Amino acid sequence: MADLSETLEAALVHSFERGKLYLPRDALNNILTVPNVSKELSLATKILSPGLADRIVQHASKTFAILCLIDESRRIKDLLEEGFIDDDLPIERDNRVFISARGKGYLSFTSWRRSKVIKFLDTQWQMQAPTFDGTGGHVVLDRRCPLPIRDLKPGRSAYSGGVYHVSIDKAHFRTASRVRIS
Repeated sequence: MADLSETLEAALVHSFERGKLYLPRDALNNILTVPNVSKELSLATKILSPGLADRIVQHASKTFAILCLIDESRRIKDLLEEGFIDDDLPIERDNRVFISARGKGYLSFTSWRRSKVIKFLDTQWQMQAPTFDGTGGHVVLDRRCPLPIRDLKPGRSAYSGGVYHVSIDKAHFRTASRVRIS
């Protein structure tokens, strides 16, 4: 069996945008199970931090996937102890402090080699492909965020530009729940 980083690497999908990759949500959930995460943790970590694999799967699966892809999975414990979870992604560097999407500053990254920090900052975007709900609402995305579009076909031209038919990755689309008005 391949190690976790190889399995994650093989599951990455090319977005229609040149050079952008993303990890589909269903692949993330199928790969990062408690048994698989537990195999990646050292024996000492498992003994000193029982329940860590559960915590990773529940709160930091994207973060752990990033760390595996950059060969830094051992760093997950420090990040979790500092309070870093998936909701903090994406992070931005502001001098020597790393600011999360929730506006919280993290210092754990300051002890990393510069090349690993850069890899983390780049790789985090592979976990940021949005899930659309089918309501047609406006979604604001960072330009670095890959779109989970599997197929793009030109349609008719319009006054404001071209129209395209797209197929959104099924793992990144959920139908809008129907609202019953009485």
